[in-house]
Amino acid sequence: REIIEILQYDLKMDLLGTKWKQ
Repeated sequence: REIIEILQYDLKMDLLGTKWKQ
């Protein structure tokens, strides 16, 4: 897998995570 893909996925999960926490 491409590293960029993984980073984008990671970032997406991070944004979703903060949304859920708030």
